[in-house]
Amino acid sequence: RLARRPEVQISSAEVLKAELAKRNAQKEKAILTKNYLRAQDLSYTLDELEQLKSKYPSLDDLGSQESELKKEFSELLKARKYDEANKVKRKILNLKKDMMKEKYSNKSTGGTSA
Repeated sequence: RLARRPEVQISSAEVLKAELAKRNAQKEKAILTKNYLRAQDLSYTLDELEQLKSKYPSLDDLGSQESELKKEFSELLKARKYDEANKVKRKILNLKKDMMKEKYSNKSTGGTSA
């Protein structure tokens, strides 16, 4: 029996988290049933999924990034560095947009997150 690498499509951090859990369970089952080729293919898939964590940060990660940027923004305003503060403000707005996308994807996939 030939093993094939599973295809995975990720659209959000919540989907990524679910896929990681699913593929880990499949890998454990493949090891228990001595289907080592399948386990190896799943290991490769899990490695690829782990690499996607930076592309699809969780809401908690996005929230901490936002608070760091807000601190930086305040410091720049106090130092009267308005051009740099404007750039940071744009980053904050983009981050908020990403957070809204993530929240929406959580609702549409049935996920619950803070």
